[in-house]
Amino acid sequence: MSQESVQTQEEEEIKSVEEQWRLSEMQALEFLPEASSDNNNSRNSETELREHPPEMENNGAPPPPSPPEPKKPEIRGVAFKELFRFADGLDYALMAIGSVGAFVHGLWYASWLVKHGISDFSKTIRVFMVLMVSANGAAETLTLAPDFIKGGQAMRSVFELLDRKTEIEPDDPDTTPVPDRLRGEVELKHIDFSYPSRPDIQVFRDLTLRARAGKTLALVGPSGCGKSSVISLVQRFYEPSSGRVMIDGKDIRKYNLKALRKHIAIVPQEPCLFGTTIQENIAYGHECATEAEIIQAATLASAHKFISALPDGYKTYVGERGVQLSGGQKQRIAIARALVRKAEIMLLDEATSALDAESERSVQEALDQACSGRTSIVVAHRLSTIRNAHTIAVIDDGKVAEQGSHSQLLKNYPDGIYARMIQLQRFTHGQKGHRSDPLYDEMRPNCIGYMGFECCGSTTLSKSWFLK
Repeated sequence: MSQESVQTQEEEEIKSVEEQWRLSEMQALEFLPEASSDNNNSRNSETELREHPPEMENNGAPPPPSPPEPKKPEIRGVAFKELFRFADGLDYALMAIGSVGAFVHGLWYASWLVKHGISDFSKTIRVFMVLMVSANGAAETLTLAPDFIKGGQAMRSVFELLDRKTEIEPDDPDTTPVPDRLRGEVELKHIDFSYPSRPDIQVFRDLTLRARAGKTLALVGPSGCGKSSVISLVQRFYEPSSGRVMIDGKDIRKYNLKALRKHIAIVPQEPCLFGTTIQENIAYGHECATEAEIIQAATLASAHKFISALPDGYKTYVGERGVQLSGGQKQRIAIARALVRKAEIMLLDEATSALDAESERSVQEALDQACSGRTSIVVAHRLSTIRNAHTIAVIDDGKVAEQGSHSQLLKNYPDGIYARMIQLQRFTHGQKGHRSDPLYDEMRPNCIGYMGFECCGSTTLSKSWFLK
């Protein structure tokens, strides 16, 4: 091939590229109107989000009340209203004309290039189709700009939440590592405490409690006296105003909190189950638990029988928050979860509150066996469940009003809070016909003869007895 022919071919290719580049410029006109519109929408969305941030930025708190908006001046006259409607419609029409006009103009220019032999048909159509598809794709991508901006705002709030430093840092590197095994002695020394949301209401005033290692401490008292608050302080959900919470003679603030909580198992009053299988819910207490350990824990919690009766057994899905199970079944699974953890410290906050009498008796026996050798702090309203506790502490008015074993409390405080609670529960059980419970039978001599009535066995009870 001669040098002149090569040069001629290069010139033709350069000319063809130039002409097709003109075609791309023409086709870009179709993209510009849509891009301009979407860009305006993006700026409007960003401005709106900046002025009115989403509610999630309030960290779950209700959004602050917005100030009343000033009244907009009314547009008087039908002519002004119609003028604004016409302006909106005209804007939309111009955008549509610009978009379609770019296609038409580009196609006309492509035919002109083919007609004059500047470019062949196949190349021109390929360029035209590529630009048409890419222009539409780019324009559609820009329509997602408001969503991208909202997503960016949401991600920013999430990172702010993750970077937030809490007053109680669960994994503080400056704290002392927790030993592999704890004795489990828990002590609260001269605790003053009030909840951060209610700083004016004092929950505890110079509260002192001690749960000896391997023993059971039961907490009783009227509702709202702070029994569950003791459980929260042991887990260090809150910091006391003064005083110390100690485990094995060491302030828990010096321990690594994340590691410390691995030595604590809890059965809350309202168990929290996850939307997965029963087996995985129990294994949540100890991730490395084997199937045999899970079955053993369920058996101790009197849950194995009803689980085995289900069609899928331990593979049964419990639904979100355990909606597929009854309250007693959820409670027993929560107990099994705590037992499989094999922790040195057990916290039981009304662990048998949702069980019937028969299930409560069997579960209580299982808990007595499971808590043997472990430090246990039990919150109970049913006094029959804590009769065998080594120490019973009666909390009233933010302090320990009475303390001792069951027999010691009845002997040393015959007219105390604990004795009156037993009398009141015996009266309630007497109405239902439960008169053979040994917890209440030993109280019968103390309950006869007050105001001439047998308060434990009769439904007739003087009002002055309740005020005793």
